[in-house]
Amino acid sequence: MAVGLMLCFEQNVIICVGTYMQQSFLFVLRE
Repeated sequence: MAVGLMLCFEQNVIICVGTYMQQSFLFVLRE
């Protein structure tokens, strides 16, 4: 996860952060 985030960060910060936020939001809903 962390490594993928780093690679994504280099390519496209906007998309990377958006995807990370979406995954975090879904994780919270699951809890």
